[in-house]
Amino acid sequence: MVSQRELFGGAAIKVTPDMSVDDMLERAGLDWGVGKSEMFYGPNRDLKAPVFSAHRLTDDAFIDVYKDRVAWQNRDILDVFCSFCAEAGLEIDHIGFLPEQWKLFATAKLGEFAPPQAVNDITQGWLLLTDSHKRGTGLTGSLFLNRLVCTNGLRRGLKAESKKVISHTGIFDRNKVRPVLDAAWTAFQKEQEQVEMLANQPMTYQEAQMLLIKEFGYANKSWDDQPRCVKTCLRLFDGQAKGADSLAFYNTAYGLLQAVVEHENYGGMQRGTPVDRFASVLSGRHGRTIDVFNKGLNTFIKNRTLDIQPVGIRGF
Repeated sequence: MVSQRELFGGAAIKVTPDMSVDDMLERAGLDWGVGKSEMFYGPNRDLKAPVFSAHRLTDDAFIDVYKDRVAWQNRDILDVFCSFCAEAGLEIDHIGFLPEQWKLFATAKLGEFAPPQAVNDITQGWLLLTDSHKRGTGLTGSLFLNRLVCTNGLRRGLKAESKKVISHTGIFDRNKVRPVLDAAWTAFQKEQEQVEMLANQPMTYQEAQMLLIKEFGYANKSWDDQPRCVKTCLRLFDGQAKGADSLAFYNTAYGLLQAVVEHENYGGMQRGTPVDRFASVLSGRHGRTIDVFNKGLNTFIKNRTLDIQPVGIRGF
């Protein structure tokens, strides 16, 4: 397991109320522009393509191929982030950049909660706004959650997420702020309810082992032949995870979910940087793994609850 655990993978800077947009861009290393260049093809490269090459002006690093898309600047994107949060009555507290995806992001804190049996086991929730210089993207909102004791992060999509707040061929539409904000608050409240429910669901070692094998392993193989991730997650559940001493974690469904979240944030074969890992938790393989396991865990609990419901006798 890696020891470096920074919020947002270390990809963000903290924003203070006295910072101007120029200050934010400079502090975050985003004080560079985006340009478009004509593209040519053919044997003599004398035929003009109907598309453009987008690149970073400071070093000509290639970003993407544009057709109708405007070359938005980082200042434009950050201005929209600020406009969105001002309309929503929130304050931006972090901005960051994911270089592999050419994606800017900003966060605005919604609040925090803890399960009743472990009031110090705090989870923080943020509205996460993202926008990218790559094609096919616009500003979207989602919910980002961080368990404070271990910096385990996960992202939850919003029902309104598919409706872009602003595209790169349009203008800022403040009428779309409220649906996204309402969806973020709803998701935050549902997550609090989910944590309380999972923390009240007992989970034995054998049940955890079975679920991990079902989702990530091989039902027809021995324990020795199970994938490393299955064994690692079970060890984390069995007391090796950060925050495993929490009463909400110990032998509960919540503890098993957090074991998987910790593994996907920090465990396994470490490829790339912490920023790469964070980007994958947001919109890559690690985030999808967390979502798949969360659905499987909830299905297991639902079926187990149904199994113990009293059965009525017909005629009475």
